Amino acid sequence: MNKPNKVINLYLIISLLGIVLFFLIIPFKHDIMKWLVMEHNFKYTFSDYFRQIIYSTNLSQVYLITNDTPFPPFAYIMFHLLWKLNPIKYNSTTYASLVLCRNNSINLIIFFVILIITILALYIVINKILKESPLFKNILLVTSLILSAPFLGGTIERGNPILLVLVLLLLAVYLKDSPNKVCRELALILIAIAAAFKIYPALLALLYVKERRFKEFLRLGIYCIGLLFIPYLFTGGYKGMINHFAILGGFEKYQLWNYRFTSIRCFYYAIMSSFGFHYNNFFLVSGVILENLFIAISIFLFYKTNDKWKSLLYLFGIMAVYVSNSFRYTAIYMVVPLCFLIKNILNGKHQVNKHTYVYIILFALIYTIPIYGVMLEVDFLIFVPIYLILLFSFYEDFKLIKKNKIST
Repeated sequence: MNKPNKVINLYLIISLLGIVLFFLIIPFKHDIMKWLVMEHNFKYTFSDYFRQIIYSTNLSQVYLITNDTPFPPFAYIMFHLLWKLNPIKYNSTTYASLVLCRNNSINLIIFFVILIITILALYIVINKILKESPLFKNILLVTSLILSAPFLGGTIERGNPILLVLVLLLLAVYLKDSPNKVCRELALILIAIAAAFKIYPALLALLYVKERRFKEFLRLGIYCIGLLFIPYLFTGGYKGMINHFAILGGFEKYQLWNYRFTSIRCFYYAIMSSFGFHYNNFFLVSGVILENLFIAISIFLFYKTNDKWKSLLYLFGIMAVYVSNSFRYTAIYMVVPLCFLIKNILNGKHQVNKHTYVYIILFALIYTIPIYGVMLEVDFLIFVPIYLILLFSFYEDFKLIKKNKIST
């Protein structure tokens, strides 16, 4: 067996083993599903979809009726169109309205049709990216992703549109370097649409700056600005935009001491709390310094590395763990560097060595169900491998800089 096959098989074995063991245990220990899902309850199942449907009912007031509307206006226009498919009136933005919306059979069917189409699109895009890999291995890879804790117990369980954003970004990165001009332009539009749902995908503009593709960078900027700001005309205009910015600022300031492990700051606070330290201004300031040191190193090494998958690792690593008030589903952003690492291994652009096995094992530990740590928090078990991947890559690239193998 050649080295590329060994690497991919190792990923599949580790990832699928945890998933299979989890589903074998369920019949004997039903409560283990509560251990898996976010916040250990099903109260908010599909809430990131149905809650936004409720908010978007009155589109012009979407940023004025609640302090819990994080998405840009383009996303709420899309949610409003989905509401139009079954325009039930909701009297409030309370949890009771969410349950009413979620329990409606037509709304559930619409949601599951969208979910199925998105998962199929994910398979098609990954199969296209990994065209050198056998079909059955690509099916197993996508299966390992969909049934992993970040997807099944986070993204899908909450119904978060980040799954759609992931598909858009995977396709955009694949098309970005196409010899076809139309495909390259489509990549710009896909990135802009992704940014119009989650804002942070706009970071991919740095890829064009790094590669000195300034004309495409400018067009991407126009697309992003257009999709991010013009839709405010339909969501309360200037007042709606100001309120939205205030809501986003509130999310950023919200501190999550001893709660989650899903960002640099949250992880730092949670670890300090576990050692008995209490929240104070020192930890507030040091947490902010730590996360900004991370983003500075990531961007510095992004510009220094000559390895395409490493460039993606640093950008998508920022998206996964920099945002302080984030949830488990941001871990799915790491699928992009994983896919392009595997692609580079398959086409011979990445020389397989002992470091490759470190990365693959850690990626497999992200995209599994970490049944081996059932006494620990699932978020901890998902995000520790992400931090280790990033730290190991920092170490690897700084070592190359020191040896003058990366230009300084």
